[in-house]
Amino acid sequence: MAKYRYVALRTDGHKQTGTIVAPNSVSARFELASRQLKVRTLRERKKFTQIQITKTLVKPQDIANLSRQLSAFLRAGVPIIDALEAIGEETKNGELKAIL
Repeated sequence: MAKYRYVALRTDGHKQTGTIVAPNSVSARFELASRQLKVRTLRERKKFTQIQITKTLVKPQDIANLSRQLSAFLRAGVPIIDALEAIGEETKNGELKAIL
């Protein structure tokens, strides 16, 4: 089940905000309507692992590789800027390369 954040109007015209857990957005809207709330906005609250900061999705395997390489560089005493530059030069993923 997903968690949704909503902004709605009560029958007295006052704004109400909150969160609701539902299997999908349609179910969330029906539940809010049954509470006599007129939904203005309804957005799914994403988990930290679901947040996307790039136009295309970077594969979890690429992120895992980046983490391992960065960890090894930092344990070896390499400054983080130098480590990120070195990893960026070696990576084959274009999106990840642009980020680094």
